[in-house]
Amino acid sequence: MAATLVDYIGPAPLPDSYNGFRVKIHGLHTDTKPTNVKNGSGFYEMDTGDYYMFDEQNSQWRKQ
Repeated sequence: MAATLVDYIGPAPLPDSYNGFRVKIHGLHTDTKPTNVKNGSGFYEMDTGDYYMFDEQNSQWRKQ
C-alpha cells in the first residue's frame, strides 16, 4: 500500500513520482516508503508515532 498523503517541498504541480524531491509523507507503518526521494525527506507513521528521515547516501529510512 502506498502512503496516503504527500506534502512535498518542491514546485507545483504534484509530481507523478517523488524522484528528485524532498518530501514529507504521512502514512501507516505498513505503507511502502519510497526510496526515490532526496536526502532529508521525512515519513511520519500516524499509527505508531514514529518519524523517519531518508538517508540518500545509504538509500534507507532512519528512525529519529
